[in-house]
Amino acid sequence: HEAEAYWFTEGVTRHLARDLLFRYGLISAAETAAEVEGLASLLATSPLARLSNTELGKKPTAAVPFLIARGALYAMRVNALLREKSKNKRSLDNVLRELYARAAEQKAAALPVTAWTDALVKDLGEGERAAFVNAIDLGKPFELPDTALGPCFRKVTRSYVGFDIGFDEEATRRSKPQKLVGLIPGGPADKAGV
Repeated sequence: HEAEAYWFTEGVTRHLARDLLFRYGLISAAETAAEVEGLASLLATSPLARLSNTELGKKPTAAVPFLIARGALYAMRVNALLREKSKNKRSLDNVLRELYARAAEQKAAALPVTAWTDALVKDLGEGERAAFVNAIDLGKPFELPDTALGPCFRKVTRSYVGFDIGFDEEATRRSKPQKLVGLIPGGPADKAGV
């Protein structure tokens, strides 16, 4: 399924775009942090979180935002590890340039996923192959390094509240005559005047 590649084609691209916009001063540190927080919250709260890349690829309409978030955050993680290990001499940009040159040399429309993992293993060690499988193929949660966004940012833990409509939706649907059941005082439905 085409969507199985979205972690790369859309997710890695999103990371690169955000990184470039920030480096050129076109988005602020607050906007950068908000983007990353939004992606992280999607991964933390999505009911799709436990699905593998293959399973997500079969549901592209529902899974596209999730596949993009997973790929963008994974790319941010890899970039931070590359910069840290090389003392800022190498980054994801270098790896991508090398992969692009290889694809052009081979006149390949697309390289296999193993080209990606092989390139990362060269810089980060054999453990990165398993990290890729866990993060992308299996969809297991992964930690972002404290330096993932650079020295201007610090990593914090956030709590995410799952969406709550503010009343008992199932009981409301079953009620005869139909009436609102279980309104939570001060909840979203109450605040909306339902």
